[in-house]
Amino acid sequence: MNIRDATPEDYPALARLMRFTHAIPTTEQMLVEVEEKRNKEHPLLRKVVEKDGEIIAYCKSQRWEIPDPVRYIMAIAVEPEHRRQGLGAKLYDMTVEHALSSGAKELWLQTVEEDEVGEGFAKRRGYSHCFYLQDLTLNLEKVDLSPFEDSVKAAEASGLRFASYADFEDNDENCRKLYALHQAVERDVPVFGNDAFLTYEEWVKRVKGGKYFEAGGQIFAMDGDKWVGIGAVGPYQQGAYFNLITGVLRDYRNRKLGMALKVISTRYAMSKGAKMMRTQNHGTNAPMRAINKKLGYEGLAGWNTWHKHVEK
Repeated sequence: MNIRDATPEDYPALARLMRFTHAIPTTEQMLVEVEEKRNKEHPLLRKVVEKDGEIIAYCKSQRWEIPDPVRYIMAIAVEPEHRRQGLGAKLYDMTVEHALSSGAKELWLQTVEEDEVGEGFAKRRGYSHCFYLQDLTLNLEKVDLSPFEDSVKAAEASGLRFASYADFEDNDENCRKLYALHQAVERDVPVFGNDAFLTYEEWVKRVKGGKYFEAGGQIFAMDGDKWVGIGAVGPYQQGAYFNLITGVLRDYRNRKLGMALKVISTRYAMSKGAKMMRTQNHGTNAPMRAINKKLGYEGLAGWNTWHKHVEK
């Protein structure tokens, strides 16, 4: 049995093993894209375990891209026939040592929904449940948006209007306005709202420079010149778009703006030829769960995140 650093040639095996740590099926291409935009200044541990020429396990310790707290996301996966031999524990110890030596103050472990083995592994090591995140999908060939068009009309009748980032010059001033709007609404996302937000420079690199970003898919609700809500969608896979974030500033809530932004952003995805929309819901975000249910989103698998505060 050989434990070694993972290489790009191992991506197909990593994608296969990640079915134990990620609810969304992972592909080799997705791993390539993640590696391309990863912050290379942050230490990364990624190991694979080989036995008789076959990769049977992997582990990862990687910093979460926020300035504070210093959080490391850890993943350990072992093929079922090689479990209960101490391999998972050995890989876990390696990831913890890496995270602590890199200055981690908080550790996160992820387990897929109803994975009792993974949950027991986390609990025995002192982790507490942090949050549940569910993936959802919407068939755009069957969706009927007409019952929800009144939310758009009501917003416009109240004096609000809708536009997208594509309607504005892509300069530093407007980019910073877009950043500020993302920051404001994402501060209200359960759990993540307690974190320090990405710096502007990091946000530009990771979000605006990411594969999901399309200027036309960054759709705003506007009150005069003020951007007060956003429905952001972008290309996910061939024929599919991802609903990245839908949020409204607190002073503009309870006006069905969330639904209006969902309708307009869904229309946009359909205009780009998308046949399916994907999104995610935090388990405690009841208002957004209700909107997605009304639109017809269907629940897929989800995952649980477990956390532990640490000091070396």
